[in-house]
Amino acid sequence: MNTLKSLGKLLWGAKQEPERARIASGVFYQTNPAAKVRRKCLYKDSELTICRTDVKHQFLLIVQQVFDDGEEELEDAEDLDDEHEFLIGEELRFAATLVEGSNGFKWADPEDPEGVAGYEFVIEDPKSDSKVVRDGFALAVAQCVWERKNERSYTQAPEAEIASIVMQVEDEELEKMLNSVAISENELQDMINEGKSQENPSPETKSPKTSPTGKGKGKNKGPARQEKHRKPNKYDEHLPAPPKKIAFGDITVSVIGALYLFDFASESFVEVDSSVALSVIETDKYTYFINVIANERDYVTQPIEPSMNAIFNHDHLSLIWNFFEDGKAYSFSLVASDESHYNALHQGMTKAAYETLNEMPWSKVGVSSQDYLLDAQEEDIDMAAVPENW
Repeated sequence: MNTLKSLGKLLWGAKQEPERARIASGVFYQTNPAAKVRRKCLYKDSELTICRTDVKHQFLLIVQQVFDDGEEELEDAEDLDDEHEFLIGEELRFAATLVEGSNGFKWADPEDPEGVAGYEFVIEDPKSDSKVVRDGFALAVAQCVWERKNERSYTQAPEAEIASIVMQVEDEELEKMLNSVAISENELQDMINEGKSQENPSPETKSPKTSPTGKGKGKNKGPARQEKHRKPNKYDEHLPAPPKKIAFGDITVSVIGALYLFDFASESFVEVDSSVALSVIETDKYTYFINVIANERDYVTQPIEPSMNAIFNHDHLSLIWNFFEDGKAYSFSLVASDESHYNALHQGMTKAAYETLNEMPWSKVGVSSQDYLLDAQEEDIDMAAVPENW
């Protein structure tokens, strides 16, 4: 509790100031799992402050864009929004957390009726310990929450109550994270089995019952793999040999769908497995692979690179890409089980391809550029009707 006291004194100060706490540098994001771009960078350089309002015991959380010399005049000329304000209260569900491995905060969008959108702030302060700054600022927010709820100064609050506000929010965020999809290789197989238990003979018959996984949901660490066996498929002779090993690392996205192979004899895509898992794996910084595995067979593991020529089609919820092995070329297609899986794969693959090619984080790309890159990998022409044997 002495630590809580010292952090509070450091941030709040001994005098009554309009500005109660401040983090001078960070990146501000807007998040919405239901949107096409689920994470948008609003301000690449911003500061986060807690300020008093004219109403006693009420405080604002303010995110303000920071400009370099000459930039502010340009922004003003374009009449762009350079500040976001939030009334601090329990409804924000403010949490100190890790955002893609960096210290930061997450909080809810109070104007979202669905309750799924929110905001993130990633601390970028090389001159100080970002975890200390993060925890101190979270404590200051908790004190503001307590004051608004009890209409008294936080100095009258039992220390345990202030601490419980911080812990309660962090615990809820942790529980939500763990309950989302903490995925392992075995759990991928369970997802595949679930997909096989539901009829999915064509792209028009899709199951919405499984959920795509997102960044940081799990890691496949390379356990001993059992040999897989399945019933022969008449297209087996046209498939590449199963990979001897699959890529291991952080699973950035994993989706379920049906796997198709382009058959040159019939000049159409033919189904080779009704339910597979396609995972994007980050094996090293700016190095990504895809694994395509099923319950009874591993199909593909390959690096994400331009020669894949990955093309998405929203109408068919499909991804088409090339695979090369032993001088032979193959064209695969994954038809996602539903739109949420398709959107997760579209964004996850585009992000991985961008970071591989440019060796810089996707989060540093502006919103308009992200939209452009996503659209660039998606076909915008009318496609021929899907063959009956799809």
